[in-house]
Order: sequence, then C-alpha cells, then structure tokens
Amino acid sequence: MGSLKRFEDWDLRLAAYLAERLRKPFRWGENDCATFAAQAVEAITGVNPMPFLRYKTARGAAAAVARHGGLESALDGALGTERRCGVFYARRGDVVLGDCEGRQTVMICVGRHLAGPGVDGLVTLPLRVGQQAWRV
Repeated sequence: MGSLKRFEDWDLRLAAYLAERLRKPFRWGENDCATFAAQAVEAITGVNPMPFLRYKTARGAAAAVARHGGLESALDGALGTERRCGVFYARRGDVVLGDCEGRQTVMICVGRHLAGPGVDGLVTLPLRVGQQAWRV
C-alpha cells in the first residue's frame, strides 16, 4: 500500500480520533485492536488499509485474520512489507503489532507508548511490548 500519505494536519486528526475513542469500550468489529488501528490510519491518511475487516464476533475476527495468514501477515498485506520498521523506530501514528498479556494486538504508536482499545476505553502500553511496526 504505497499510496498512504498523511494529511498535513494528521497530528490533529490523530489527536481527535484518540479523544473520540478515550471512553469507547471494546467491541468486535467496531473497536477491537485491528479495526481501531485501521480507523486510526484512515483518520490520518484518508485510506482504510484493512477493508477486509468485516466481522462482529471474536470468531469472525479470528476467521478474517486467519484468511490473511495471521495478524502480522495481514498487516504486511495491508500496509506493505516495505513499510516495516523496528518498534523503537516507530513514530507517532505508526501501526505496531505487540503483545498484551500473551495475546497479539495491534496498536498505534503515540510516542513512547502504544494506544489501543480496552474493555472500558483507550489503554496505553509501553512501546517495549511491540514486536513489529509499520510506518504510516
């Protein structure tokens, strides 16, 4: 997906997106880790890199991800392998695949932390839980 280009005011758009999600609870297909990241990328570029994310249940999410070879493979396909970078090179707004309590999760870099949806709203984790990052 070489056509991703950040809007000039991408930082304001990302801040508004994160503020909107601050208290929004986790919900499969609406505010789970993958849809959260895809919608964050859309907020800062105007492009949803993962339109294949159409599900409403955990089982549906697992099937969608499995069809694409797992989360890392799905992110490679959606964002492009040429956009991969080391986690500690990730910049604000980049997509990061990480580990949260033994489960793979997709989050957005917000500086020295990662942000993603939690049970009751936005959660942050230290950047060190990241395993792979993709530049946006």
